[in-house]
Amino acid sequence: MTLSLWYLLIPFGLMLVVWLVLSIVAIVKMLRFGFVSRPAIISSLFFAAFAVAVLVGTVVSLRDVDWSASIEIGAPNVELPSVNISSPFTP
Repeated sequence: MTLSLWYLLIPFGLMLVVWLVLSIVAIVKMLRFGFVSRPAIISSLFFAAFAVAVLVGTVVSLRDVDWSASIEIGAPNVELPSVNISSPFTP
């Protein structure tokens, strides 16, 4: 059974959407319900900058992948050579 590599982008995209929503909720919650101070704003900016850096790094590293390629799943098809062995026990 072969699987096209672009099928792997579907769960990755879903995970990315969930992560993005949770990150936005975390930043809004930190800024709205936390102490609005310089450290809270700086930590929110560091969190957002790190998130953007991770996303850019992911896109750059996945850009060179040939997504039209496919991979083989399951046991590989191995053809062994037929070997005739004569046994001393067979007449």
